[in-house]
Amino acid sequence: MQTSRDERVDSQQAAEPAGARCSRQDGVVVMGRILMRIGEVAECTGLSPRTIRHYEEAGLTGPGGDAGDGGTRLYTETEVRRPALARRMRSLGFRTADVRSLAGLLDRLPEAGDDRRAYEELVARLREFWQETDARCEEMRRELQEAEDFARTLHRHLARLTGAPAAPRSGGAR
Repeated sequence: MQTSRDERVDSQQAAEPAGARCSRQDGVVVMGRILMRIGEVAECTGLSPRTIRHYEEAGLTGPGGDAGDGGTRLYTETEVRRPALARRMRSLGFRTADVRSLAGLLDRLPEAGDDRRAYEELVARLREFWQETDARCEEMRRELQEAEDFARTLHRHLARLTGAPAAPRSGGAR
C-alpha cells in the first residue's frame, strides 16, 4: 500500500498545534535546511524552552544541532513537530511514552510502502490512538459541562445575594 501525499501531510499536521504553524522562513539556514533556535521553537509550539529541553532528556526529540556559536541548539522541522505533538497530547492526559509511541508511528507513515503487514499494523495503532483521544475528548466535554453547571450555580447564588441578574443557561458564567 502506498501512502498518499494527503496522509503524509496529515501525519505532519497532527503534530502541529491548531492555528499555529511555524514560519518556515524563521531560523537559521544550514546546508540548505532551515533550522530553528530553541526560543523560536518555544514560540512556535507554545512550550517553554525548559519543557522542550525536558522532552529532549525524555528522548522525545533530538537534542538539536549546534549552531557553532557557543552551544545554541538548532532544530529541524521534524524536531519541532514532536514537542508540538507532545503539547497536544499532554493536554489530553497522555504520557510522554504515549507521545513517543505516536510520534514514531507518524514518522513511519510515509515509509509504509508495499509492506501490507506493516501498513495494517500502523493503521491499527493509529486507530487505537484516535479512539483513545476521542474518548478523552468526550470525558473532557463531560467535565467541562459539569464545571459550567457548577459555575452557573455559583453565579445564581451570587445573583440572589447581590440582586444581580442570573447568568444565562446556555453560556458560561462570566
